[in-house]
Amino acid sequence: MGSLEKEMAEFLSSNKKRYHKFLSAILDKYKSLGRIGGSIYIKNLNDEERRLLCKIDSKYISVDEAKISVKKFFSVFNNTKYSEADFVEVLKIYFKNDLKTNREEKQEKEREKNDFFNAILEEYKETTAYTWLDYALRNKCYGYNILIRQYQEDKKSLEYVLKHLLEAINIIFKDKEKKRLAIFSTQISKDPHYFDENKVAGLLLISALSYLSNIPVPEISEEKNELLYNFGLLKDEISNFTVCANVIAFSKDKEHIGIKGFYERDEPIHLNLWNLSNIEHIKCTQNVLYVFENPSVFSEVLLKTKDRKPSLLCTSGQLKLASLVFLDKVVQNADKIYYSGDIDPEGISIAYKLKQRYKDKLIYWRYDVSSYYKSKSNVKFDNRRKRQLETIEDEDLKQLVKEVLKYECSGYQEVLIEDYINDILNLDSALLAESKFN
Repeated sequence: MGSLEKEMAEFLSSNKKRYHKFLSAILDKYKSLGRIGGSIYIKNLNDEERRLLCKIDSKYISVDEAKISVKKFFSVFNNTKYSEADFVEVLKIYFKNDLKTNREEKQEKEREKNDFFNAILEEYKETTAYTWLDYALRNKCYGYNILIRQYQEDKKSLEYVLKHLLEAINIIFKDKEKKRLAIFSTQISKDPHYFDENKVAGLLLISALSYLSNIPVPEISEEKNELLYNFGLLKDEISNFTVCANVIAFSKDKEHIGIKGFYERDEPIHLNLWNLSNIEHIKCTQNVLYVFENPSVFSEVLLKTKDRKPSLLCTSGQLKLASLVFLDKVVQNADKIYYSGDIDPEGISIAYKLKQRYKDKLIYWRYDVSSYYKSKSNVKFDNRRKRQLETIEDEDLKQLVKEVLKYECSGYQEVLIEDYINDILNLDSALLAESKFN
């Protein structure tokens, strides 16, 4: 450090009202260019700053702002003892730093970030959790944005979260036993809400399990619940339920006597995730299941077909995890699953989703143009809901979707109750031609 540069820096520091704004702009320009040069732009000039610039050009005497090259600015020192000073060294002393360029600072931050994550990766090498974190960081997906945002906000907190999370992932992957999410969270972190879906740990857990399942990260709560369930984590196992009627269920080849009692009394039964987790498979009358979206329709059909005892399921609108788990246990033995719902963007989308999941065993029930015309209301749906239909690619739904998009009105299945009943009761119904009722 030269004495001349130190003396000049001290001089500038004692005259900050005149020089500081220029030096700050020069520092920013240096970081951008990596050298002393370019031009700076100064606004709201004070009298001291104007007098300084007038040493270069008298035109600055009454201006409020000025653009000037850095080289020209330093010319004010040409006839002073500071003319031979190294201005880079002067800036270093004045600002008390090493004057790293933006590029150098970025590279240094990148090295620090890599060192941070590499240290964690090394600790969990050759584990399942390692494969997720390594893939996410290298491919910038499956939670990458959450990781980087949290690193920038509080890397100490992220380190804490990651170590708990990676431990949890390894336990989940090795231990397939069912676990209640809140209890598992408490065991991992002493916080039952640690893996809630609005927490960093919860968001990253969903991202990691999505990677391990080779699926896109779900955005809908029910899809997140399904993902957790697939890894043995039960969330809200009591209030997440579905309603069914006229089915028999088995646990380890032993008939479930509670469900049998409801079957014998012709009464519907609520089955929650707790119940379903203890059931291995479900059998339906004639190996056929009829699924209704609407509870009122379900109840009316159940009442008016009780002599035939058809197996029924009510999803109550959007598919809850319990309904999907029920269907997964039914499909093992069922020949056909008939799904009916409102003929609107949501109802058609649910039908399409189930078709993709259960393939040929899923039959679209009353999802045809004539049923739409019969059930069509004057209730319009908006463009946001309309876009749901535009993503459906299914030849069996093509004509129906076209008509629904044409009118932009919902069709409600309550209007079709008598048709549903007749379909079940009439053995020669074209819709149920493959039915095996006696």
